[in-house]
Amino acid sequence: MLPLIQEIEKEFCPALIINRVPEAQKHLLVKNLISLCVKKLGVNIEYIGNLPDIPLITHYLLNIPDFLYSRNGRPYLDSVRMIAGKLAGAAETTTPEHGTKTEFTDEEVEEIVHFMEGLDNTVFSGTNRDTWRLRMYFKPSEVVNFLINRGVTHKAFYRQ
Repeated sequence: MLPLIQEIEKEFCPALIINRVPEAQKHLLVKNLISLCVKKLGVNIEYIGNLPDIPLITHYLLNIPDFLYSRNGRPYLDSVRMIAGKLAGAAETTTPEHGTKTEFTDEEVEEIVHFMEGLDNTVFSGTNRDTWRLRMYFKPSEVVNFLINRGVTHKAFYRQ
């Protein structure tokens, strides 16, 4: 399982969003947090953005949309949109070929894992079946693409 764990570790890239820190203190805080994460945890984090410190937000806790669309809330809304855009851009995936799915329900994952148990060992030659079964829980679209490339198909692989 070590190769799969190393792959997950390699692709692990957490993001840092600072909430309500005064602009003058933001740069020092970001620098220190990133440095501490690298030194103490061995994890690189990417700074995504800052939600500005606007004390008036406390008057709108029961009606945040009114705050966001008010003159005072505009910088906050702009920051939220910028952060959401960066996160959405990072999460985009390429459109799969042949109408294969990119997202699977838990039931579909279990169905495919069970299906994989019955496959001939030649499908997994040069690799480890157990690693691919485990990977199904973390990166199901990669497993499906691997199986399709090996000539294996199943109805759960495709959009209906």
